[in-house]
Amino acid sequence: MTQAKKAQAASAAAVTAAKAQVAEAKAGLTQAQALYDRWQSEATRVGKLVSGGVIDAQTRDKTVNHFKAAEAGKAEADAKVASADAAVAKAQADADKAVADVTAAEAKLYVAKADGRRVDALRGYTRLRAPFDGVVTRRAVSAGDFTPADGKHGLFSVARVDPIRVVFQVPEADAVLVAAGQDVKLTLQGLSAGGTVTVTRTSWSLDPGSRTLRVEVDVPNPAGAIRPGTYATARLTADLPAAAVGKANDEAVVYLVEDGKAVRVAVQLARGDATTTQVVRYKRPGRRGRSLRARRRLPGPRPI
Repeated sequence: MTQAKKAQAASAAAVTAAKAQVAEAKAGLTQAQALYDRWQSEATRVGKLVSGGVIDAQTRDKTVNHFKAAEAGKAEADAKVASADAAVAKAQADADKAVADVTAAEAKLYVAKADGRRVDALRGYTRLRAPFDGVVTRRAVSAGDFTPADGKHGLFSVARVDPIRVVFQVPEADAVLVAAGQDVKLTLQGLSAGGTVTVTRTSWSLDPGSRTLRVEVDVPNPAGAIRPGTYATARLTADLPAAAVGKANDEAVVYLVEDGKAVRVAVQLARGDATTTQVVRYKRPGRRGRSLRARRRLPGPRPI
């Protein structure tokens, strides 16, 4: 590209020099033409004087020789002008060729840059970048292995560990009582980590097969103590007015209204204050205990 542009500049300079030569040749032609005209006039005048016997033939011959020399000089000046014009035409053609060479070089440079970008893109395929920071939990390829182009089988499995996502299912009957931001008490199997966190998101719609609501909780895990695949127990709490909780057979109970009748339900209490009491588990008569799926009230009918 640089060489082509230098050649273009040299060609342009050659055109300028050739035009200067043309101007110089034309100036020489003008001088030769003036000399020719002078000796032509002088030869005519001397010829008339010789015919009249005023001067001798020797003087005439000398004047004629000067005229012939001027004529030859004029012819030479004409040839120099024609040669200079030809040089200008050649220099202009070379300049046009140099411009074309620059255009071709620019096109080749564009193609080379595009090919360079293509090669960079292909080289980028030699590095596999994960969409997030995490830990490689499975590797299905080793250095030197050939991989299929169909992409059906993954090369690596990467797990994101901070935050780690805890997923659990809520039955259909309690799904309407679960919302993002609700408190959840987590217990992780084999770990002392856990505690109270909040619901990050829900699927909103129920799974058509299991008729359950998917609930997700993002738990901070900066030290990586919680590993993917760990089992966890999630318990959602409900808050009731303290006055709604009573005692029966040495256990805390509340009464629900079902079909216009009062039904006693045993509950497991957690923290509370003068106005509200937190309920973490309830049990209907003749049924197994059940963890609560709502924070604000018990599932089903309202408490009395």
